[in-house]
Amino acid sequence: MVVIMEFGDSCCSGTGTTTTTTTIASSDDECLYHTPLNPETSNDEICSDKCEHEKNTKRRTIQERDAKMLRRERILERIKNREKCRRIENSEHVMLALPWKMFPLNFSKGEFTIHDTGIIIEEVANSGHDGTGLVIWDGSVVLGKYLEHSFQKNEEIKGSKILELGSGTGLVAISAACLGAEVWATDLEYSLKNLRINARRNSNAIKNAGGTLHVEELDWKNPKKSAKNIPFADLDFVVASDVIWVEWLIQPLVQTLDYILSSSKRRKETNHKRETCIILSHQTRSKASDAKFFAELRKLDMRWKEINSELHHPKFAGGGKIKILKIDRHTS
Repeated sequence: MVVIMEFGDSCCSGTGTTTTTTTIASSDDECLYHTPLNPETSNDEICSDKCEHEKNTKRRTIQERDAKMLRRERILERIKNREKCRRIENSEHVMLALPWKMFPLNFSKGEFTIHDTGIIIEEVANSGHDGTGLVIWDGSVVLGKYLEHSFQKNEEIKGSKILELGSGTGLVAISAACLGAEVWATDLEYSLKNLRINARRNSNAIKNAGGTLHVEELDWKNPKKSAKNIPFADLDFVVASDVIWVEWLIQPLVQTLDYILSSSKRRKETNHKRETCIILSHQTRSKASDAKFFAELRKLDMRWKEINSELHHPKFAGGGKIKILKIDRHTS
C-alpha cells in the first residue's frame, strides 16, 4: 500500500492549504480512497470526492446514532409500561390482564348452541378505532347459557318481552329469541350493521322457537329518543353483558336502567307477578368502575344480588370470574 501526500488549495471548509491523502490499495473497497489513483484526476476532483465521502460518513453516523436512541427509547418505554401495569394491577383502581376467549368456540360455525340449535354469530375485526361491540365477550356466552339453563326450566322467558342493552354482536338477544321471547337488541349505530346481519343469519332458528327479534339504536345518554320503537313500559326483563368497565359510561347506563324501571307499568299494576327485572353478567375490569356502578344504583334506590353460581350453566359458568347480577327497585 502506498500513501501519496498532495498539497493544493482548499476546496472544503476553511482557508489556507489543504493536505489530501490518497491511499492506493489492491483490494476492493467502498471507500473512495481505496481505488487506484488516476493520474488525470485533478486536485479539485479529489477534494470534491473527499467532501462527499465525509458527508456520507457523517450522515451514516447520524443515522446510526438516531437508531440507537430510538432503540433506547423503545426499551425505556417498555420498562415504563411494565412498571405502570404492575402499579395498576396492585392498586385499587384497575384490574387488567383479563383472559381472552375463555370459551374457544367457533361462533361463525354455530358451535354455540341453544337447545342444540347452532347460533351463528359473526364478529368484525376491531381496528382499534371502533368500539367494543363488534366482538364476542365471555360475559355474553355466560349470560346466554344461563338463560337457557335456568330460566327455561320455569318457562319464564317464552313469550316474555326482553330488552338487551349494549347487544354488540347480538349473541344474548338471539339466544333469548331462540328461547321464544320477543327481544329488542339495542346498541349504538356502529354495531347495528353486524347486529342485523347476525339477526338474519339466525332468523329461521328464532322463528322455529316462536321468538321475535328487533334491532334498534339506543344511546344510554338519551334513552327517551328510542321510546317510540321500544316498549319500555311493557318489558319483563332487561339483560346486558360486560357493560360495566368505562367509568364515564356508568352514570348514563344506570340512568337508562332507572328510566326503564320508572317507565314500567308493572310497579303500578297488581295483576303482574313481578316487576321488570334486570339481569347483568359482569366481570370486574376496574374496581373503581364497580364501586361507581353500585354507588349509582344506591342513589336511585336500586338493589342487587348475585345469582348463585350453581344456577349457571355447568359448562359455561365463567370460572368464578364472571358473575350474574339481578337488579330491581326497592319496593315499600
